[in-house]
Amino acid sequence: MKNVKRELEALLFASDEPLSVDRMIILLEREKGVIRQTLLELSGEYEREGRSFEIREVAGGYGLYTRSEFSNLLSLLYRGRKPSRLTQAALETLAVITYKQPVTQPEISAIRGVRP
Repeated sequence: MKNVKRELEALLFASDEPLSVDRMIILLEREKGVIRQTLLELSGEYEREGRSFEIREVAGGYGLYTRSEFSNLLSLLYRGRKPSRLTQAALETLAVITYKQPVTQPEISAIRGVRP
C-alpha cells in the first residue's frame, strides 16, 4: 500500500487539473476501493502532520491544494505578475479554429491571409 500512496501522491502533485478516480484507476492499475482508501489515508496524514497542503475534491476529481491559511503568503509570491496575454495572431488562429473546426494549418493561414 505504501507504494500506491507514493504513486498517487506523485500523480496529484504533477497534475495541472483534478484527477478523477476513474483516471487514477487506469494510471495506477488499482481497484476503486484501493484508490479511495489511499486518498483518505493521504488526506489524514496531511492533516495530522499539519502540512501546508491538502487533498480536495474539485470538479469531479481530486487535486493537491495549498491550505487557505497560506493565501496571504501566496499572494506575496504572485504579486506584480501580469497575466499572460495572447498575441493577435494567436487570437485570430483560435477564432478560426473555434468557428471552422476541424481545420488544417494551411486553411487557417489562408483564412488569416498569411503565408504558412
